[in-house]
Amino acid sequence: MKKFFALVLMITMIGLAACSEDTGQDDSDGQNQGNEQKQSDTADYSGSALEAAYEGKFEGTTVSILGPFSGADEVKFNETIKGFEEKTGIDIVYEYANDFGTVLNIRIDGGNAPDIANFPQPGLLEDFVKEGHILDVSEFLKKDYLESQYSPSWIDMSTMEGPNGEMVAGVWQRANAKSLVWYPKKAFEQAGYEVPTTWDELMDLTEQIAKDGYTPWAIGIESGEATGWPATD
Repeated sequence: MKKFFALVLMITMIGLAACSEDTGQDDSDGQNQGNEQKQSDTADYSGSALEAAYEGKFEGTTVSILGPFSGADEVKFNETIKGFEEKTGIDIVYEYANDFGTVLNIRIDGGNAPDIANFPQPGLLEDFVKEGHILDVSEFLKKDYLESQYSPSWIDMSTMEGPNGEMVAGVWQRANAKSLVWYPKKAFEQAGYEVPTTWDELMDLTEQIAKDGYTPWAIGIESGEATGWPATD
């Protein structure tokens, strides 16, 4: 079974690409053999995989990425990896998947998993971690490097339970501020409500607003052709 590396899209940014192990059982045997040769050339390398990449030790390797980016987002994503390709000689091939989870499952079942998967939801990633499909990031990125790129909370959120225990299941690649709660400040003050600072306080406030005869929350889901996505979040 081929395992692969996970990038995660959620609320914070930064990302890195790395090659995964490969069984060579799909229709790209020539490419796989070339990649395996590059990996064997660095088997005794004392530095990190990232250092090896920047020193050109993976030059000529092809890395596949499957993800949910399309249109302008796909263009932007490809722009962000150009510098890495130029510095390392690694050819990164991005593939857009409309129904990401379904496509990834099909690829895995067919023995043709990508080297890197760009997950749109951490919960979806966890499903694949439990099934043993994901590489442990700490196997090829040193702990001190991860800690230099992310605060502890982000590492904690990407640490998940795999078949053999806890593992760092991915790194965070993009930031999106979502789930903001807007409230009418003047009305809050008039009603004597205080802005909650914890989840429990938010639940208590929700109950109080309802008892006072108001509807606590509302959500808008109209977004042109993309109508509905706020509700899925």
